[in-house]
Amino acid sequence: MILFTPLSFLASQIGINITFCIDNTIYEESNALSNGIGDYIVIGKTGFANGNNIRRGLIMTEFDIIPSSATIVSAKLVIRGASGSSQSVNLHRALKQWGEGLSDALGDELEGAVATTNDATWDQSKYNSIFWTNLGGDYVSIPSSTTIVKPYSVNTFSGSQFISDVQGWVDGSLDNYGWMMIGNEIQSGTAIALNSGDISSGIPYINVEYTLPARQILINEISPSGQWVELYNPGTSAVDIGDWFLCNNANNAQFNSSEVNFLQGSSTIQPGRYVRVSWNDISAISGEIALMKSSSTYFSEVMEDYVQYGSPAQSRSHIAVNAGLWNDNTKFVASPGISLSIGLDANYYNSGEASNQGSWEEQAPTPSKQNICNNYLNLTSSINLGIYAALAIDYNGVSLTGSLIGLHYGNFVEFKPNSVVTNGTVLNAIKRACIN
Repeated sequence: MILFTPLSFLASQIGINITFCIDNTIYEESNALSNGIGDYIVIGKTGFANGNNIRRGLIMTEFDIIPSSATIVSAKLVIRGASGSSQSVNLHRALKQWGEGLSDALGDELEGAVATTNDATWDQSKYNSIFWTNLGGDYVSIPSSTTIVKPYSVNTFSGSQFISDVQGWVDGSLDNYGWMMIGNEIQSGTAIALNSGDISSGIPYINVEYTLPARQILINEISPSGQWVELYNPGTSAVDIGDWFLCNNANNAQFNSSEVNFLQGSSTIQPGRYVRVSWNDISAISGEIALMKSSSTYFSEVMEDYVQYGSPAQSRSHIAVNAGLWNDNTKFVASPGISLSIGLDANYYNSGEASNQGSWEEQAPTPSKQNICNNYLNLTSSINLGIYAALAIDYNGVSLTGSLIGLHYGNFVEFKPNSVVTNGTVLNAIKRACIN
């Protein structure tokens, strides 16, 4: 189980707390003792009354909630001591997959419990399945972090190598098997119990603060009726969106999942290229498309791009406004007609700016291609009635009539096919930033 809470938002820096996925204690004197779901992780060495044996802890969490493109700024493990003796404890990066079964030691949990399927024990990383290469576990000899752990206190592990471990697990350059906790294994009676992830309160957690790259991917085109979305990479480097999410109100789906199908391209978008995906949860009439860099889909800091259409105030529109990706949650793009799509004005490609409904146009679909923009038609003077049109000028269905009524538009005017502009002819014109 992973729980997270926002901790700090310093500029583009994001802070989260992540609780342990699994933890366990292994017991030196027996190859069949463990403590998979106990309240405590026990480390150090017991006294003679308990056999004068070593205890080691194992802890692991998943970092899937953090985008693989994140840069880890800081990371620390926060864990409370429950009982026992103060001592120096090392965290070593584990090198083999291990497990947590249903074993649950009694009392102070120094004695352990009979191992169950998948429990880590002194000789097996997964009971009745996988053996450690070395008795007592496989781990990197140089510790990732060292601290003095005290009972009845909050203890913190951190440091550059600890941060490096987390970075490697986030970006996938290291296999994530968590850490092994090794305490004082020389002196008898030094065992200390620390809160585990299974305790009811005072659950340990790892605090991670990270930054994300600047905006990399744009939503380029949406076909609500066709239930597909096209994305574009305007940058100079390939971007892997495999662990990103598409969101539409209560619905969300990861790109490399059964719900999102690539119609063109793959999750790695090359520079200047497009991918198009289908998703059944795209609303045909009214909805939103939020492109998120992680599963924490209500954090503005991980929102990459956003469009709302058909009606205002979709569920993530206020997040998009906070992220600077939408200008006003009351503004929206009109739903396109059946067989049509809404496309991003290609003039925004290079600048990366597309933060309001004015950046979008209804269009005939151009899957996996640029939404082509014509050159601007710059009018040096107005088009006046009586000179270019006999009775009226029609603009987007609105008829302009009267003497000396002219067109003064900042954007270009697209003439409908076969338009003839002569005296006595009605000029039909459509204002549009991009056409296909």
